[in-house]
Amino acid sequence: MTSNLDWGPFQKWLFRFVVIYVLLYILPIVWLSMLLGYTEPAEYQSSVLILVAIRVGLSIAGATIWSFHYKNAEPHPSHIYILTLALRSFLFLTMMTYGFAKVALIQFSEASLIQLVTPVGELSPMRLLWIYMGYSSVYQIFTGLLEVAGGFLLLYRRTTTLGALLIAGVMSNVALMNFMFDVPVKNLATHLFVFSLVLAAFSYKRILNVFILNKDVNARAFESPFQAEWFTKATKWIRKAMIGAVALGFIVSAALPLTSYSSKNKPEPELFGIYMVTSQEASFRENAWEYFVIDRYNQTYIRYKNNSKPYFRTLDTEQQTLTLKPQGTGSERFFTYMTNGNKLHLTEISEGDSLLFKMEKIDMEIFQLLR
Repeated sequence: MTSNLDWGPFQKWLFRFVVIYVLLYILPIVWLSMLLGYTEPAEYQSSVLILVAIRVGLSIAGATIWSFHYKNAEPHPSHIYILTLALRSFLFLTMMTYGFAKVALIQFSEASLIQLVTPVGELSPMRLLWIYMGYSSVYQIFTGLLEVAGGFLLLYRRTTTLGALLIAGVMSNVALMNFMFDVPVKNLATHLFVFSLVLAAFSYKRILNVFILNKDVNARAFESPFQAEWFTKATKWIRKAMIGAVALGFIVSAALPLTSYSSKNKPEPELFGIYMVTSQEASFRENAWEYFVIDRYNQTYIRYKNNSKPYFRTLDTEQQTLTLKPQGTGSERFFTYMTNGNKLHLTEISEGDSLLFKMEKIDMEIFQLLR
């Protein structure tokens, strides 16, 4: 990609700073961590800021040394090409990853059963955002398509500026939500937003002329600084492979909601539902059960007045026994159960005592958050 920038001393230094910072960020730690499934901590910890500060410090030092040795040299076209190619590749792969996760309806999910009976005041900001995003499949798909479209436009240099502007608009919203709702990947979202602006900055005069100054803009000639035949063929084949990957992404995204990966297609376990406790032993008055919840994915909860406790369950329908193993600390609890229509009786055997919990299943139609 060529540039119509008038390179002054500061712009030359800034370009070199960006080159070093981008390479430090995207090679190879970020990709390795993504492949290993690493996610940032929920809190924007000082370790993340320290890592950013180290990159900035190294980039400042590197750009200063680079500029000192090549004080009057203009940025070589190959350096500009490599930088923009690295940014386009990084943004493309990341947008496809997160975009198709939304299109396939796997990044966000509808409210779980325990969340339906949890007061809003107990939900974390992130959980509230997840329920909001997961409620509407159409809205989730729409936001994913915007990310996919922005990434796809980066495959061609003619549409790179448009793709960068689209990604900047989308990621500004994502980054702001991540900070305001305390969502992990604040660091990644911010870098995606900044990198898209850097990519668009190579056409900043053209953008100003079109959108602000109402001036004519001439067509730009795109020439590669690498004229070797093997390089031209390689870039064409890589672009074709990426286009194929996008097409495959749409096929997989359309198929996934129809498979068992979708929570809607997961079979409902025995006793599935939310049960309101109507009667229990007087000794439980201080820590009384309010709801008993059996959800998919082996998730089981006891809802108390001010909190909920999660368990893994083992259900024996022949012996009509239920074992609850705490997901955190605590001892296993053993129950026998009996059902009668929408009523459920749990009898817990604890230290020789028999404790009876009577409960009634809640009609799911009363919950407006269930689509």
